[in-house]
Amino acid sequence: MTFLGKIAAELSFCVASAREQGWTDQDGEYEYTAVDLEYVTDKLGRKPTRQEWADAGLRYVGGAHCDD
Repeated sequence: MTFLGKIAAELSFCVASAREQGWTDQDGEYEYTAVDLEYVTDKLGRKPTRQEWADAGLRYVGGAHCDD
């Protein structure tokens, strides 16, 4: 699996976890939390760059979760 694939898989896990806690698509587009992004970076072993986040589908990620 590519690095971008790993990011996407971990982001999907975050959405699935939110669904288990009661979030639905009717609530609007899922907004990733800082905890979600910390989870993803921990699982990846490093912080993705802003471009890697964008390539995985997240355009706006705070600098605390980026490696650039």
